[in-house]
Amino acid sequence: MAAPPAESLNEPRRKILKEFLADADAIRAGLSGDDLARFNNSAAKLHELLPALVNAFDTAPAWQPLVARVEYNAHLEKAADLKAARKEFYALSTAIVDLAQKLRAESGEFRALKVYQCPMLRQAFPGAPSK
Repeated sequence: MAAPPAESLNEPRRKILKEFLADADAIRAGLSGDDLARFNNSAAKLHELLPALVNAFDTAPAWQPLVARVEYNAHLEKAADLKAARKEFYALSTAIVDLAQKLRAESGEFRALKVYQCPMLRQAFPGAPSK
């Protein structure tokens, strides 16, 4: 399948992507800083951003599988503890990594996105993978 043209990332799509990724990063920061309240607040905001993200890509078939996977995993519940929050975020984070990698490949504007691997994933929650 050919890569979508860069212009498929029009201004409304770029704007919602930036907002969504910034909030996802706030969730990550909350978890890495052991801040459960920040996780819960950012997770609630992320849920509010989902409809705009999905709608922005409803006419972009090449992007829809990635956006659908993010949307499927982005319905984070309010967590009672950090282990539960980390377990809940794991599936979303893998979907976001796939989206970020495609964004970096398709658009110069997103080439600066960084993808990190948590060195403590194995201890993050019961049953966590090693990578």
